[in-house]
Amino acid sequence: MNIKRGEKKFILISMVILISLITNVSIFTLIDKFSTSNEIESQVVGDFIKTKENRSFLTESCDYYSSEKNDLGIKKTVVKSQDLAGNLFERILKNSMKRPYRAEFVKDISETYPYDRTYITSDQEDYLILYKNVVLEVSGNLEDEKVQEEIAKILEV
Repeated sequence: MNIKRGEKKFILISMVILISLITNVSIFTLIDKFSTSNEIESQVVGDFIKTKENRSFLTESCDYYSSEKNDLGIKKTVVKSQDLAGNLFERILKNSMKRPYRAEFVKDISETYPYDRTYITSDQEDYLILYKNVVLEVSGNLEDEKVQEEIAKILEV
């Protein structure tokens, strides 16, 4: 190989430029891919705006339903098994009992509602519902009949 020194420099510089271009393009495509995966997906379902939330590998889905009309917010977490749903329910309940001014309001009201377990976690504001493998965190008036109908739709009962 009898290549002149100038040609060797040109080949070396062009290889460095080519490698840096390929690296930059691949980095930007990866960044674009990861940045679009975290975008909030919202859709309108009846009176609710349904927003997908981050989920863990133990959950099948995690959605937040909000309704301005009924002054209601519901976080629905579908877990892979009933045991895991019970553990999640217990953990949320335990955290509610640790809040300084809300611990006295935490009460079991399971007899009143047709779900597996139902707790009130604040003064007529927040509720925690366990139904099969679904955990609902309800922020609103659970005693309202319209709210009960909406929860039944969300639970797909």
